[in-house]
Amino acid sequence: MTERSSDPATSKRVPKWALGLGLFLVLAAGFVAVSHTQAYKLATTHQPERFTELYFTHPDALPARAEPGSKLPVAFTLHNQESRDTTYNYRITFTDQGGTVTLVTHSLQLKTNQQRAITEDIVIPTGDTRGEVSVQLIHEDQSVHFWIERN
Repeated sequence: MTERSSDPATSKRVPKWALGLGLFLVLAAGFVAVSHTQAYKLATTHQPERFTELYFTHPDALPARAEPGSKLPVAFTLHNQESRDTTYNYRITFTDQGGTVTLVTHSLQLKTNQQRAITEDIVIPTGDTRGEVSVQLIHEDQSVHFWIERN
């Protein structure tokens, strides 16, 4: 009978194909794990741009002057490009050197790609200085504004 040597140099080695198969399986499992992460999906698939358009409907018709206490229509448009139905909360404010006054606060829901022209009547606060009329999307960093002189 022959005796087996316990010397590592003479012991049986794992076949190269088995090492290759093991390495392949480890790499394949890693790829499957990574391919299911959000970062991988964002990097390898087209994601639509998400934004909202907010603009004055007739910017050339914005008044430069108004009487304090007079009613003034403010027309603006919201266009939902968020790729999902979205509820918008907005407010219209008037700001002068005395501070900011909220004139209107409303909300509305728009479906994906829907747009709506909105006209809100505001009353110009009393005072004799120039002021800023601003339409702001609440909880969004988006607004449009114009300046008006009070007569």
